[in-house]
Amino acid sequence: MTGSGQFAPSARNIVAVAVPCGALIAVDIWLGVTRDQRPWPMLVSDVALGACFVLAGVVAWRLRPRSRTGLLMLLLGTVMLLANPYGYELAPDTPAATAIGVIGAPMYWLQFALAGHLLLSYPSGRLVRGSPEAALIIGCYALVGVTVGVKAAVHGTGAAAPVTVAVTVAWTALAAVAGGLLLRRFMRAPPLPWTAAFTPTVTPTS
Repeated sequence: MTGSGQFAPSARNIVAVAVPCGALIAVDIWLGVTRDQRPWPMLVSDVALGACFVLAGVVAWRLRPRSRTGLLMLLLGTVMLLANPYGYELAPDTPAATAIGVIGAPMYWLQFALAGHLLLSYPSGRLVRGSPEAALIIGCYALVGVTVGVKAAVHGTGAAAPVTVAVTVAWTALAAVAGGLLLRRFMRAPPLPWTAAFTPTVTPTS
């Protein structure tokens, strides 16, 4: 097989992705329905957003296998589903509460870095080495580790609130830089050939 088809995921690959992601969705829904004390629209929104990214990622991976965008979307959706229970208002007797915190805390912050990676690398899913976009995303992934480590170290102490403020400011600053890079890309992009796209083509007849 030649062309992009040789990079396309097989049915076995898709099933291998769909089964665990489906299990994550089921766990999120079960925990949300039985343990989450928030209004149910918030649960629906959380689960639907992660599921949509998973579905869109699988489709993009299948249709455009040479691009890494599909895989990034799939990974982002999976991370969202893993992070969801961490944001639930869980009942005190929730099973595996410690595991939810240990897994959910890094996943919660990782989803922001992945979202930035997806946006700044679109449509190829690849970042140019040495570019401002690549440097920013490396900083985002590094900040994930710093955020999780520092927040864990000050958990339950008087420093927790100031650290939360500092972390929020840091992530907001990175988001602002990402917005600036996206705006720069938009301003530098060549204009779309709208006229050519909508000009009717006349086919000569014999």
